Amino acid sequence: MKSGVSKLSELLSPEQQYLTPIFQRPYSWKEDQLSPLWEDVKEQYNRNFDATKSAQPRSHFMGSIVVAPDPQPDITKPRHLLIDGQQRLTTLTVLLCAFRDCLWEEGSQEAQKLDRNFLINESQDTEFQLKLKPAPTSAHELRALVEYREVTEPRGIADAYKLFYRKIEELHEDHGEQFDSEILRSAIVNQLSFIIITCDPSDDPHQIFESLNATGLSLSQSDLIRNLLFMSVGQTADAIKLHTDSWLPAMFWMETSTKKDAAKQMDDLFWADLIRQGEIGLTRENIYSTYKSFSERKNRLNSSGNAKKEILRMSALATPYRWLVDSKQFPGKTQGSEAVRRTLRDLQTWGTQPALPLLLELADSRAVGLLTDKQFSDCCQYVLSFFVRRALCGVPSNNLNRILFGTVDCIRASKEGGLLVKDLFAELSAENAYWPTDADLIERLPELNFYNFGRGPQRRLVLDSLELQRSGKERADLDVPGISIEHVMPQTLTPAWIKKFNVGKAEAIELHQQLVHQIGNLTLTGYNGELSNKDPERKKQLLATSVFRLSDEFKTVEWTPEGIRKRSITLAKLACKVWKGPAPESQGIAGRY
Repeated sequence: MKSGVSKLSELLSPEQQYLTPIFQRPYSWKEDQLSPLWEDVKEQYNRNFDATKSAQPRSHFMGSIVVAPDPQPDITKPRHLLIDGQQRLTTLTVLLCAFRDCLWEEGSQEAQKLDRNFLINESQDTEFQLKLKPAPTSAHELRALVEYREVTEPRGIADAYKLFYRKIEELHEDHGEQFDSEILRSAIVNQLSFIIITCDPSDDPHQIFESLNATGLSLSQSDLIRNLLFMSVGQTADAIKLHTDSWLPAMFWMETSTKKDAAKQMDDLFWADLIRQGEIGLTRENIYSTYKSFSERKNRLNSSGNAKKEILRMSALATPYRWLVDSKQFPGKTQGSEAVRRTLRDLQTWGTQPALPLLLELADSRAVGLLTDKQFSDCCQYVLSFFVRRALCGVPSNNLNRILFGTVDCIRASKEGGLLVKDLFAELSAENAYWPTDADLIERLPELNFYNFGRGPQRRLVLDSLELQRSGKERADLDVPGISIEHVMPQTLTPAWIKKFNVGKAEAIELHQQLVHQIGNLTLTGYNGELSNKDPERKKQLLATSVFRLSDEFKTVEWTPEGIRKRSITLAKLACKVWKGPAPESQGIAGRY
């Protein structure tokens, strides 16, 4: 391995080309990384602009770039695999494009010089013209910029280009007629320096890649795994086809997601897959190291052929995993597939992270045809009911991982769909799983401070589900904006409500504190503001005309403490129908929690 310091102008010298390996992630720098880079360039410009002729320009260190020999060398075309530093080199290429286009707009001949010297190799054929050949996920955008074509996709490279173009225009405006494009060019290509590390053919580029991630955006655990997989296959035509035809279509929705948790989604896939294969001691911090050692033990990456099989396996697994992240992606137009989508949506709303390995095992079983839609829906309903009942009954979550990870291990041995469903139900009904029975739920839910329980989406899911259970086929639209949870007896106790209780003020205050947040005192409404602190009789009249069946009791029941308690029990019994309980012989949680 050799190393040396190089300027950008030397890095992009004539006929050089840098190939981004297919395992590299898409371009992902945002303004948080782009703006500091521009400030570095601007600082160099201002220092040179204000310096005397005798002053020596100072270099600004940009970190390291690791390259490896092209596995298909051509002595007439100096080509290098870009192992580390592709985000920085791509960013600087985009900066040069923005600078060139500003010069072009001014009619400067310097624009063409930037093209010839730093962006393209004119003497090469189309494949080798770009000095930086990016990963497939970014190739279209970068080539469009270099070729003076507009980039329309609202993605990273286009955003970086717009930012740099705006910053250059602002710098020009700040200096007016004294703006010197040659000083800016020099600041970019002559005063930004790198340590260039060149691997020998005998070096392991991936090991170097793992240890040199100190600058730019930190790699996620899944970034490292992807790199390991494709490095194990090699930079071959087959690998490129594998990436284009299998990996990219399966993983692209995660790799290019604009969501802040995009990296977490991909990490979660590998985490859940490792857990379901028995690596139950896994933590979020050691996903990559665990995957690497697990793969070595299983000989999954010991040859190019085995690495290809592993890439195909993970690519296939991404589809059922996507169902768990976005229920709309589950295929089918039947009643059965719609039932699956509803249950997956409810699981996503509730939040069942500890169950992800179990759900991934179930989804994968559905994807390969082991489970039917009905069986998959039933299994997901068991998991959802397990979570909801435990939460409503106040069962602590500190033993969930042990229960659910053990359940995955048990059902993996099931070779037939019906048996898998039975095995799952039996495991969740076991004595040490603490799945509350109907008796547990009817006892605990009426006493729960429901309004302050869990998260807002969880409370809405419970009330929405109870509403749907009562409604049958004629249902109110629960997705209409403005629907909220309403306290029937208001949170602020008024004289009219004290009188309604027919007790002394002190006792009324005590009853109010006990009952105001219980589920029996809550309903759904689109008129929260109009109801507010209305007196009991007026509120009863308004709620009696509600389209929500959850408010049916207000047509007949007097809203006294006894009426609230009675309705809490009624809703608890209704909840037993919504969320199935464990096997009849189950001990539940009575006397144990």
